[in-house]
Amino acid sequence: MMKRTYRMLNHCKMQHNAEVGLFTKPSLLNDLMNKTPHIIQKNCSLKIRYASMLITPILLFLIIPISSHAGNLPTVDSVLPNFKITSPTAVKEKDYLNIGSGKTFTIEQIDCDILLIEIIGIYCPQCHIQLPRSRKLFFQIKKDSAISKKIKMIAIAVGANSNEATYLKNHLKIPYPVLTDQKFKIHKLIGEPRTPFTMLITENKKIKYVHLGVIKDMDKFYLKIRGLIKSLK
Repeated sequence: MMKRTYRMLNHCKMQHNAEVGLFTKPSLLNDLMNKTPHIIQKNCSLKIRYASMLITPILLFLIIPISSHAGNLPTVDSVLPNFKITSPTAVKEKDYLNIGSGKTFTIEQIDCDILLIEIIGIYCPQCHIQLPRSRKLFFQIKKDSAISKKIKMIAIAVGANSNEATYLKNHLKIPYPVLTDQKFKIHKLIGEPRTPFTMLITENKKIKYVHLGVIKDMDKFYLKIRGLIKSLK
């Protein structure tokens, strides 16, 4: 039954990333969940009408964020493992990180005292709650002359390709780099956390803060960042 459902959805050009557990065409997902069958495109309407009766319980399972059971998550005062990240294509973002023109870079190359890393999923509902809050945090930090030049922010989108990352960045107007981990290499190295997963890293890759899930109190988090930067003097 499930195979038949997937065949029908694939025929309607809905792609699915099994490891992330989310559909990669949210517009079609909205059609499936929110629109009545008679206003869906004719070539898919009968198939989706039948599929919708079968897919709802599957969706309840698939939209759960990425599993965290495969490894040990980073903890405060542990050291971030070594890995390379695909460089952003925009010159402005390379300049922001001060990483040069290479195709990849390492955390150590980023010019800052504190690096804020968000591990996200492109279609993770909780990440879509977190990222607008992080956007406000970015501009709050930017206005604070005492810390603005000492901290940088990046998001790493696990399982995402560059087009998906660009779409998310533009859609949510994220002002800092959204980088990709398409093959889940970084995600596996850090214990495969659920998303969003936030870390504050010092220059020597020492982890000073971790948070699993949405950060509800960004003002408190901002003060945490300020205090951490002050303690490094």
